[in-house]
Amino acid sequence: MDYAQSSYGVSKAGAENYVSELNNIVTTTVANAVLDTSMVMETVQRGWHGTAADQFLASLDKNAQTLNETLNTLTSVFQSEVDNIVQALSDMDNNLFTE
Repeated sequence: MDYAQSSYGVSKAGAENYVSELNNIVTTTVANAVLDTSMVMETVQRGWHGTAADQFLASLDKNAQTLNETLNTLTSVFQSEVDNIVQALSDMDNNLFTE
């Protein structure tokens, strides 16, 4: 191993940037795709009629909302886990040089 080229520590800013970019993708691209049920609705309305179709469409919107809420919860959990990892690595690095 070439110690001259190595480093220790963790980049808190890098971790924050990574989480921010991921959250941005989830809250924009993924959330928009999940919540946009228009194509499915149009297709169902063209070829499926009756109470079952109505119930499916109502369930579709409800489940899209639930999935979006779950994604938001998961992004919060992910943020917390990354924060914990950054803190643990920082603590480990700080303890390398103390008795």
